[in-house]
Amino acid sequence: MKKILIMFSGGVESTALLQHASDLEHDVSLVHVIHNNKSAKELSACKGIVSTFPHAKLHSVELIKHSFDNLYGNPYRDVATWLGVAIAMVGRADFDEVWYGTHDLDSTGKIADMDTAWYSMMDILELDTRLESPLTTKSKLDQYQMLSSKVKQRIVSCAVIPKGVWNEPCGECNKCMEFKHYVTDRL
Repeated sequence: MKKILIMFSGGVESTALLQHASDLEHDVSLVHVIHNNKSAKELSACKGIVSTFPHAKLHSVELIKHSFDNLYGNPYRDVATWLGVAIAMVGRADFDEVWYGTHDLDSTGKIADMDTAWYSMMDILELDTRLESPLTTKSKLDQYQMLSSKVKQRIVSCAVIPKGVWNEPCGECNKCMEFKHYVTDRL
């Protein structure tokens, strides 16, 4: 059994990672980074998802939200924010691996950059914690289908986070459009 830390946004990919780690009976910790005004609201969805996985431990780290609002949506700045928190947690705990979510058609180019940054920091910290994305060859739809219907209802699939029910997306933001393109349209 491995000790795993998952960078947990509450979206399809990170939730599929939680399911995968649970299926493998790993010791799972999750970290949700509150780095803008929307991610604080996402945390409540994350708590709902994690409540269906009784052995997972959810941690949240709140950064100074208002100074990060203008960074939302830039994959490199978002990645740097999440990696920094994961590195800090690894420096204080003994994790075998840190997992991040992606899918087979993720073309942001962030994966190679993440690996380079991660292993540079692990060298500095003299740690051997690996950075992994074990579901990277699976489509977003395949990852979505790994989840129970109860968990699917709690997935964060909208960046606007409308008032009211979580599964009522705005249908217009980039995150809604991505979910529609990779999941809904392919069901």
